[in-house]
Amino acid sequence: MRTVAVLPVLSLMPLALIAAAPLSAPGGAESMLPMLPLLGIHFWSSRRPEMMPALFVFGLGLLFDLVTDGPVGYWAMLNLIAGSMGGLSARLREAAMGPAARVVLFSATVVVITIIAWLIASLYMLAPQPLLPMLWGALFAFICYLPMRVMLGQIDIIVSGRPQERSGSA
Repeated sequence: MRTVAVLPVLSLMPLALIAAAPLSAPGGAESMLPMLPLLGIHFWSSRRPEMMPALFVFGLGLLFDLVTDGPVGYWAMLNLIAGSMGGLSARLREAAMGPAARVVLFSATVVVITIIAWLIASLYMLAPQPLLPMLWGALFAFICYLPMRVMLGQIDIIVSGRPQERSGSA
């Protein structure tokens, strides 16, 4: 196994650290940051599913639950959903579906995760939780999708060993 094979897993660590940072923002906007690891998990599960094992995805979510003092299993389950939907996106890619189909699947992933996150939080607290922070998180995920794909795509080039394409003349 090449050393670069661990890069997808390692690339999620800074995202998880940023997401777990104890920040406060008006209107519960701090609930946007936990979407960062989910974006990375979805990306790697769709590009290199063999390098994003479910056990790691689950463990990262469990660790995130413990570090943030959240309900144990909450982010672990949401991470697994993101990984599963990313795996579906990988199968669409193999079936030569276009990028539009993958964007639609990513959008569906964000919607599903947002709904499930709200439902679990409401059940855990035994009362409906505010939906606005969850919607902020979903909007944040949509906004960060393209920059995250570009950033992680550069790591994917290293992992795959493909030479980076250069634009313009030399």
